[in-house]
Amino acid sequence: MRREQADLKGRGRGTNQTKETIAEALSLLTAALEATADGILILDNDGAVALCNKKFLSMWNIPESLASKRDNKKMLGHVINQLKDPQDFFAGIRKMHSMPEAETHDVLEFRDGRILERFSHPHRLGDEIVGRVLSFRDITDRRRVEGENERRSRQLALLHKTSVEMTAELNLNALLQSIAQRSLNLIGGHYCNCYLYQPELDLMERVAKAGKAPFTSGLTRHRGEGFVGQIWATGAPLLVDDYHAWPGRKREYDGFPSRTLVGVPIRWHEEFLGVLSVMAFLPHRYNQTDMEMLDMFATQAAIAIRNARLYEKIEQTAITDDLTGLFNRRGFFQLGEREFERTLRFNRPLTALMLDIDHFKIVNDTYSHASGDQVLRALSDCLRQNTRGIDVVGRYGGEEFALLMPEAFLPEATQLAERVRQSVDALSIPISATQGDFPPFNIHITVSIGVADLTNNVPSLNDLLNRADQALYCAKAAGRNRVVTWMDGGNKK
Repeated sequence: MRREQADLKGRGRGTNQTKETIAEALSLLTAALEATADGILILDNDGAVALCNKKFLSMWNIPESLASKRDNKKMLGHVINQLKDPQDFFAGIRKMHSMPEAETHDVLEFRDGRILERFSHPHRLGDEIVGRVLSFRDITDRRRVEGENERRSRQLALLHKTSVEMTAELNLNALLQSIAQRSLNLIGGHYCNCYLYQPELDLMERVAKAGKAPFTSGLTRHRGEGFVGQIWATGAPLLVDDYHAWPGRKREYDGFPSRTLVGVPIRWHEEFLGVLSVMAFLPHRYNQTDMEMLDMFATQAAIAIRNARLYEKIEQTAITDDLTGLFNRRGFFQLGEREFERTLRFNRPLTALMLDIDHFKIVNDTYSHASGDQVLRALSDCLRQNTRGIDVVGRYGGEEFALLMPEAFLPEATQLAERVRQSVDALSIPISATQGDFPPFNIHITVSIGVADLTNNVPSLNDLLNRADQALYCAKAAGRNRVVTWMDGGNKK
């Protein structure tokens, strides 16, 4: 009897020790689960929750009151509503059930922007699978950094390609339009404005745009005015996450959708050239990386703009007569051919004038070629004052000048030719010796002018000018200082 009682006491002490051992093991397991940065979920073979840590509940926004009930259906319904694509979630679960011995891995995206990795592997006791252990890791920041790095790499590659292509574009207007479109391609968005500084007006003028916007922004901006004016005033890049909340906004745009703006100055060393402004109709669309990328792009754009302007200047020099500032023969024909083609295409009137200084050789022989140059400059000024802005005026060669009058019929052109002739006849041109060979004095000159208009039997610009030239010779033969027009069937004064 005493021995039996002793055996019972021994078994009791053994049972207590086992319970203590189990409790201690569970305590250690729980401590380990709570110490990990991952969310841990342990399921039995039926898919019921056997154990989870607080990190798991926090990740899935599951209240402890719901978790304590161990109601799998309610917990599942709670988590499903948080996912962007519940079908992917269920596909992962089906894979675990169909492959109980396999380890699985997938990625879950939440509607609030978070991203979780889900790992699972079988839970074994000895050789027997008794359930599955799932771990969840928040990789939102990692994916964001990876995405930004990938995006920046793409932007840098595009920036390099764009820089090379932009440098090759020498037509300024085409370049500016390209800059606006490439800005959108580089950082994304809905709309881009490209402004250039106009020093003679001391304002910023929009010269190109790309994309679509629900409103039309202003063509000009003053220093400090609105978003573009602020960048001009500070000379620094600017990022506005929400234009509606920005103190410097223009109130006229308050009724339009909220938007994010990023803008940078276009600068060549210390010279301020303009502003690039890109917008997206989503708040917080851009970040610091986007602004830095656009700023680097603006530096390349400045180089391309300078190159195009330099080329334009060289081109202008190549088609301009140094002495008179009018088009030279090459420039006259470049613009003249364009006007001739436009006239034929739209069936519009076009008239040509050929003009020659009477007895110009006497001026050169008597007073020197330097004096002749002064006469040519005076005549050029007179032509500029008596012609229209759309007329093409050029020094054809020596003392001969050519004039094309788009949108002018023969009577109107003849009147202008007569006005030019009279203005020249009234000129008193001061002549001064370059080396003091003679005292200053004034001379008078006259011109002879031939006029011809475009008719159906004039196939080219050269033919039109030849007719005007023949009329000019008729004016010379008739005594000079007069206007003669070409008429079909012959010349007529």
